[in-house]
Amino acid sequence: MTENKRHIHYINPAIQNRLIISFIVFEVVLVTLTLYVFYMDINGIVEDNLYRIHVSETTNIELFLAHLFKVVCVLLIVNIFIASIVVWWWHHYINSIVEPLERLIKAITKLDLSQDIDVSHKHDVLINMNKWYVKEKETYQSIRKLVAEIRPGADVEIYKQNYEALNKIKSFL
Repeated sequence: MTENKRHIHYINPAIQNRLIISFIVFEVVLVTLTLYVFYMDINGIVEDNLYRIHVSETTNIELFLAHLFKVVCVLLIVNIFIASIVVWWWHHYINSIVEPLERLIKAITKLDLSQDIDVSHKHDVLINMNKWYVKEKETYQSIRKLVAEIRPGADVEIYKQNYEALNKIKSFL
């Protein structure tokens, strides 16, 4: 990547909407499952202590806190794992769009129009860049042909041909 890269927040609503919705659904399912496990654990504690006549030396709050800690740890670990996967995937997705653009922009700044842009990743930015690049490549090839048609000479016919070629070049610019 470039050294002086700006910190741009790339937005793609089509993907981000699905990502947010799937993440919310995942969170709801995960919290529901962990609350169910926590409920079953607490229910087990209550059942174990329901018919006790004598009070034990250990308090039930310790068991409750141990089960609560277990549930919270599982929630955090799973969320961190899923969030790291999503961040990695999003970073890979953005790089698959930005890297071909950077290669093409470097080539264009050197006026090297021999490269073709990689549009294997169907994204609007890459498709539009490819359309612009093909159009510019055709324009430069037309200008090159017109410049090649310009011939030296003092003949009136050569002068007219050169004048027409220069006007066509001017229309491209």
